[in-house]
Amino acid sequence: MDEEALQRLVLVVDDQSEHLQIIEQVLCEKASSAQLNTQINTQINTQIETQSNPQVMTITTTTEATDFILGQGIYADAQRPDIVLLNMHLADGQAQTLLTTIKANPQLKQIPTIVLTLDASQEEVFNSYRQQCNSFVVKPQDLNHLSATLHVIKSFWLGLVTLPAK
Repeated sequence: MDEEALQRLVLVVDDQSEHLQIIEQVLCEKASSAQLNTQINTQINTQIETQSNPQVMTITTTTEATDFILGQGIYADAQRPDIVLLNMHLADGQAQTLLTTIKANPQLKQIPTIVLTLDASQEEVFNSYRQQCNSFVVKPQDLNHLSATLHVIKSFWLGLVTLPAK
């Protein structure tokens, strides 16, 4: 499969609408020349520029996200995501269960799952890594800093890292 022609699918599970807008905006925009401030960033952003923008699917509840990931119900024909961004503090309180579902399933556990949440106790960080999350990022409160953080996540996970084929 030609890597340059591959469009990645990023599943974002978050219930904060303002954050969802920023996440979608950052993931779907091309790298700007202002971001090309170091040699390594130039190399990473060049890799991102040669790939198509990812498709972004946003879901606000763990029940719906579980159906999507498992290809159940209205999502029976859904493409498996290449990356999951998961807010641990969803209103339904079941995000940890979703992480467990992903990482306990042999067909899903290789999907990089990035916990992206507003705050975290050391116990929550420990439990998330014990459940095999691939990274745990605390969202900055400031929306400009959130955007910058998302650019780093995008550069790493969609530019630098080689993701498994489907």
